Amino acid sequence: MPVMDGYTATRTLRQQPDLERLPIIAMTANAMASDRAACLEAGMNDHIGKPFELDALVALLLQYTARAVQPAAELDTAAALTRLGGNTTLFATILHAFANDLALAPEQLRTQLSQAEFAAAQRNLHTLKGLAATVGAGSLVQVAKQLENALKHNVPTAQHAGMVSALQQATDATAQALQPVLQQYPVSAGNMALPQGTAADQPLDHAALSASLRTLQDQLLRSDMRAMEQFAQLRQAHGAQLGASIDALDGAVAQLDFALAARHCEALIQQYAV
Repeated sequence: MPVMDGYTATRTLRQQPDLERLPIIAMTANAMASDRAACLEAGMNDHIGKPFELDALVALLLQYTARAVQPAAELDTAAALTRLGGNTTLFATILHAFANDLALAPEQLRTQLSQAEFAAAQRNLHTLKGLAATVGAGSLVQVAKQLENALKHNVPTAQHAGMVSALQQATDATAQALQPVLQQYPVSAGNMALPQGTAADQPLDHAALSASLRTLQDQLLRSDMRAMEQFAQLRQAHGAQLGASIDALDGAVAQLDFALAARHCEALIQQYAV
């Protein structure tokens, strides 16, 4: 840098009372521990070496700017309904289950990062990204995507708090945007009631049921939201004959607990497979 180097510039800035808390991050070609220590000693907040991974840089910036940024959240309900074939009952079920679980995501991420469960954190963020896309929460999709990608590049522990903060703000903004939509698409116990399309006294088609269950299980294991529609079709075709046997799977799907639903699927496959 001309005139003064980064260390001197930082010390000069820190002498200004109104700049004491200004985030300052060093970006240099030096990545040794001593270089980072020198940056911190000069008053910088953090250090990132070149060449850097873009996702790691984004996560670092989120750490130091998340508190100052209030993300705007909008829901594209029209696109969401189109993806679900215009099924407003299904959309309401997904929407309310998503809203109920949304508040848990930041604390879940915090716990997983503190316990170094990075693979689990990536999977949950990937699932959250998919669910957010399903209900049309585009802002949350972008935040979840950035955090998921950042975790793939071994984000330093010092950046974990900023990641949780970024997710917290994104989920809070999304929850606020959800409120009028939840009122527009209410859900009741009857929404998940078994349809009357098939008589209970008709014989169960084991081959068709097995094929349907295996397709559903595959979708559930891949966190594919098409599983919601697949389950609705399965329930329409076989729900009357299965009776209470499908209740556990019904409940897990309604709560968007795809991992549990996949296990219930396997149990039904073992019970009814031909």
